[in-house]
Amino acid sequence: MIPAADVESALLEHPAVRDVALVGYPDTSGGELPAAVVVAAAEPPTLAGLRDHLATLGMTEWYWPTRLELVPALPRTAMGKVRKDVLARSLTC
Repeated sequence: MIPAADVESALLEHPAVRDVALVGYPDTSGGELPAAVVVAAAEPPTLAGLRDHLATLGMTEWYWPTRLELVPALPRTAMGKVRKDVLARSLTC
């Protein structure tokens, strides 16, 4: 279990990240791995750059995203909550 809110908060501190959601995507062993779905600020971030940022903050490697998806906007409910179910479905395709 990864503390998604903690990882998202840390990733929001990266200068290239405007908005972010951490969601699981299927791995080859039947489990899930973390993916960062990012709305870029200006220059898009790289996966290596995001992982380096988390390492600098002292976050355990087990929490780091293993995949990066750039999107123009995160899908949200009428109340403003990120639709992680929609994002997760898009990562399985």
